[in-house]
Amino acid sequence: MEAQETSPNRYQQWLVPLRTAIFGRQNERLEFIMDSYFKLPPEGRTGALVGGFATGLLVLAGLVALYIAALGSLQGKLDEAFEATNKLREAHTAHAMNKQKFTELETKLEGANQGLVLISVLETKAKELGLATSGFPPQLPTTDFPAGNPLAAKYQNAKVEFRVSNVSLKKIADFVIAVESTPHMLRVSSLKVKSLYQNKLYFDATFEVEGTVAKR
Repeated sequence: MEAQETSPNRYQQWLVPLRTAIFGRQNERLEFIMDSYFKLPPEGRTGALVGGFATGLLVLAGLVALYIAALGSLQGKLDEAFEATNKLREAHTAHAMNKQKFTELETKLEGANQGLVLISVLETKAKELGLATSGFPPQLPTTDFPAGNPLAAKYQNAKVEFRVSNVSLKKIADFVIAVESTPHMLRVSSLKVKSLYQNKLYFDATFEVEGTVAKR
């Protein structure tokens, strides 16, 4: 019973002020309109009815147009929100994949590059391939990774030159493949080949090799 009595009161809260604004507190506006209408001649009454009907149609058309415009704007905002949600979901997926790859990379570095000495690895690979080395220049200074690189906190980039002498082009290619196939994730960043004057089939080669080492 209380719910049934409360519901009409809610309607009255907005219906009564609306009716007062349109017709007046004592319906004086409605009485004025009716009195003015009946004072008109028959032709005037017909014109008033037609004009009122036309005005009503225009108002209705305007309301419909506003509704359609508001609906279109809402649909546009919903489409934008849906697109933004999809982009956010894609970015989250990409971030998760990159984070997983970085974790895997860091695990490999911790396992394979702890105490890594580039010269020792290169010398071992040269002996395995039967290459004659021509001295080991000092290892080049290590350099820090850029500040935005996730490896910058724990690791540095190490670089070294390594020279072999009197070797064939096939042996040079085999050495590059062997170095870059190690679990240390090394990279031959530069290769200089110098032909021998007395033997055009063999060469001296200088490799510049880079690797990632832990900070000390």
